Amino acid sequence: MRVLPAATDAAAPAGPKETTTAAFLSPEAALGRAARPLRTTEPRGGLADLRPFGRMVGDAPVVGLGEATHSSHEFFTVKQRVLRHLVEEKGFRAFALEAPWSTRLGLDACLLRGEGDLKRITDEEFRGTCR
Repeated sequence: MRVLPAATDAAAPAGPKETTTAAFLSPEAALGRAARPLRTTEPRGGLADLRPFGRMVGDAPVVGLGEATHSSHEFFTVKQRVLRHLVEEKGFRAFALEAPWSTRLGLDACLLRGEGDLKRITDEEFRGTCR
């Protein structure tokens, strides 16, 4: 059996000095340091303002993009612009998209065997947001 010494009023030894500042405690401050404005969400916009994004991507072989809502025009247009940046500036050559299984089957048949109408499939899935 081990006996522990009685508690004393002596303070515990001090650990490393805390260097926490308000900037690290505030999500707004952290976002302010990391965020970079986009000039436009339109797909044909210039790509210069996406350079900070390209630096974040670095040499990553896979990039995932999400959105707060499905089928919102602005999310699709900015994703198209980001995809263009990934292809033109970073050399990406593959693209994957979350979609229902039935849409995947239609796209597969259209792209691999020339069956079906690609515009109809994408318009039905993306509610006419592909242009």
